[in-house]
Amino acid sequence: MKVGFSFSRCLADIYEKRVDPDNVLVIITRTHFDPTDDHEWQDIWNGYARPDREWQDYQGSQEHNQQLRELALELYGTGRLHQPRQFGQWVKRTADAWRDLAVDPRELARRPHSVQNAWNHFQTLWKLTQD
Repeated sequence: MKVGFSFSRCLADIYEKRVDPDNVLVIITRTHFDPTDDHEWQDIWNGYARPDREWQDYQGSQEHNQQLRELALELYGTGRLHQPRQFGQWVKRTADAWRDLAVDPRELARRPHSVQNAWNHFQTLWKLTQD
Protein backbone atom coordinates (compact mmCIF):
# COMPACT_ATOMS: atom_id res chain seq x y z
CA MET A 1 0.00 0.00 0.00
CA LYS A 2 1.09 3.56 -0.66
CA VAL A 3 0.48 6.92 0.93
CA GLY A 4 0.87 9.90 -1.38
CA PHE A 5 1.94 13.42 -0.46
CA SER A 6 1.38 15.42 -3.64
CA PHE A 7 -1.92 15.77 -5.44
CA SER A 8 -0.42 16.62 -8.82
CA ARG A 9 2.48 14.16 -8.78
CA CYS A 10 0.45 11.28 -7.36
CA LEU A 11 -2.46 11.80 -9.74
CA ALA A 12 -0.01 11.86 -12.67
CA ASP A 13 1.62 8.63 -11.45
CA ILE A 14 -1.75 6.89 -11.22
CA TYR A 15 -2.90 8.31 -14.55
CA GLU A 16 0.30 7.19 -16.28
CA LYS A 17 -0.12 3.73 -14.67
CA ARG A 18 3.12 3.96 -12.68
CA VAL A 19 1.02 3.37 -9.55
CA ASP A 20 -2.00 1.10 -9.29
CA PRO A 21 -4.95 3.03 -7.80
CA ASP A 22 -5.95 -0.09 -5.87
CA ASN A 23 -2.60 0.16 -4.08
CA VAL A 24 -3.28 3.70 -2.81
CA LEU A 25 -4.39 3.99 0.80
CA VAL A 26 -4.62 7.80 0.81
CA ILE A 27 -3.13 10.90 -0.80
CA ILE A 28 -2.48 13.68 1.69
CA THR A 29 -2.33 16.89 -0.32
CA ARG A 30 -1.46 20.54 0.10
CA THR A 31 -4.50 21.48 -2.00
CA HIS A 32 -7.78 22.94 -0.78
CA PHE A 33 -10.50 22.39 -3.37
CA ASP A 34 -13.64 20.42 -4.10
CA PRO A 35 -13.16 18.20 -7.17
CA THR A 36 -16.94 18.07 -7.65
CA ASP A 37 -17.01 21.85 -8.21
CA ASP A 38 -16.40 22.72 -11.88
CA HIS A 39 -14.85 26.11 -11.15
CA GLU A 40 -12.52 24.78 -8.46
CA TRP A 41 -11.43 21.89 -10.68
CA GLN A 42 -10.69 24.32 -13.51
CA ASP A 43 -8.49 26.36 -11.16
CA ILE A 44 -6.54 23.20 -10.24
CA TRP A 45 -6.24 22.23 -13.92
CA ASN A 46 -5.03 25.70 -14.90
CA GLY A 47 -2.47 25.61 -12.10
CA TYR A 48 -0.94 22.23 -12.93
CA ALA A 49 -1.34 22.01 -16.73
CA ARG A 50 1.19 24.76 -17.48
CA PRO A 51 4.56 24.48 -19.21
CA ASP A 52 6.51 24.60 -15.94
CA ARG A 53 4.29 22.31 -13.85
CA GLU A 54 3.60 18.62 -13.20
CA TRP A 55 0.86 18.21 -15.83
CA GLN A 56 2.61 20.16 -18.59
CA ASP A 57 2.35 17.19 -20.98
CA TYR A 58 -1.46 17.35 -20.70
CA GLN A 59 -1.74 21.08 -21.41
CA GLY A 60 -4.56 21.95 -23.79
CA SER A 61 -6.05 18.44 -23.80
CA GLN A 62 -9.70 18.27 -22.78
CA GLU A 63 -9.44 14.46 -22.78
CA HIS A 64 -6.62 14.51 -20.20
CA ASN A 65 -8.50 17.14 -18.20
CA GLN A 66 -11.61 14.95 -18.01
CA GLN A 67 -9.72 11.72 -17.24
CA LEU A 68 -7.63 13.31 -14.48
CA ARG A 69 -10.76 14.81 -12.97
CA GLU A 70 -12.52 11.44 -13.02
CA LEU A 71 -9.53 9.95 -11.22
CA ALA A 72 -9.59 12.77 -8.65
CA LEU A 73 -13.34 12.23 -8.15
CA GLU A 74 -12.80 8.50 -7.62
CA LEU A 75 -10.14 9.15 -4.96
CA TYR A 76 -12.31 11.83 -3.35
CA GLY A 77 -15.43 9.68 -3.41
CA THR A 78 -13.67 6.74 -1.80
CA GLY A 79 -12.13 8.85 0.96
CA ARG A 80 -8.59 8.51 -0.34
CA LEU A 81 -8.01 12.22 -0.96
CA HIS A 82 -7.24 14.03 2.29
CA GLN A 83 -6.74 17.80 2.22
CA PRO A 84 -5.60 19.00 5.66
CA ARG A 85 -5.92 22.66 4.58
CA GLN A 86 -9.69 22.15 4.58
CA PHE A 87 -9.35 21.68 8.34
CA GLY A 88 -6.93 24.52 9.01
CA GLN A 89 -3.78 22.37 8.90
CA TRP A 90 -0.75 22.78 6.64
CA VAL A 91 1.42 20.07 5.11
CA LYS A 92 4.98 20.68 3.95
CA ARG A 93 5.98 19.65 0.43
CA THR A 94 7.97 16.43 0.44
CA ALA A 95 10.68 15.39 -1.97
CA ASP A 96 9.07 11.99 -2.45
CA ALA A 97 5.52 11.87 -3.72
CA TRP A 98 4.93 8.38 -2.29
CA ARG A 99 5.75 6.33 0.79
CA ASP A 100 5.27 2.58 0.87
CA LEU A 101 3.56 1.00 3.83
CA ALA A 102 5.26 -2.33 3.38
CA VAL A 103 7.11 -3.32 6.51
CA ASP A 104 10.07 -5.68 6.56
CA PRO A 105 9.32 -8.27 9.29
CA ARG A 106 12.96 -8.15 10.45
CA GLU A 107 12.72 -4.38 10.89
CA LEU A 108 9.39 -4.68 12.68
CA ALA A 109 10.88 -7.21 15.11
CA ARG A 110 13.52 -4.65 16.14
CA ARG A 111 10.87 -2.05 16.98
CA PRO A 112 9.12 -1.58 20.34
CA HIS A 113 6.17 -3.82 21.07
CA SER A 114 3.79 -0.84 20.68
CA VAL A 115 4.92 -0.36 17.07
CA GLN A 116 4.38 -4.05 16.35
CA ASN A 117 0.89 -3.82 17.87
CA ALA A 118 0.07 -0.72 15.83
CA TRP A 119 1.12 -2.51 12.65
CA ASN A 120 -0.97 -5.56 13.52
CA HIS A 121 -4.01 -3.37 14.25
CA PHE A 122 -3.54 -1.56 10.94
CA GLN A 123 -3.40 -4.89 9.10
CA THR A 124 -6.59 -6.06 10.83
CA LEU A 125 -8.46 -2.84 10.04
CA TRP A 126 -7.25 -2.91 6.45
CA LYS A 127 -8.50 -6.47 5.95
CA LEU A 128 -11.88 -5.63 7.51
CA THR A 129 -12.43 -2.71 5.15
CA GLN A 130 -11.71 -4.59 1.93
CA ASP A 131 -14.51 -5.99 -0.21
